[in-house]
Amino acid sequence: MHMQREAWEEASVLLEKAVDKGGLEHPGNADLLLGIAYYNGDRATHARSSFLRARKHDSTREAANHWLSHIDKAVEAPTG
Repeated sequence: MHMQREAWEEASVLLEKAVDKGGLEHPGNADLLLGIAYYNGDRATHARSSFLRARKHDSTREAANHWLSHIDKAVEAPTG
């Protein structure tokens, strides 16, 4: 619900707790969602770490790679 409302900080706090607790049925999904929350909350370094974990899972590998590519392109883009 927090992600739908774009409440990125709240979403990341709850997702962090879930990931830290462990025992998730689909940990890749949690890492992917955490990465999205971090990215949209202007925490690209944390997002990258989450996406790297998410791409270890078959079900989230493609989406995680897409987000990692997106981060790389944003870093390479000239500002000004």
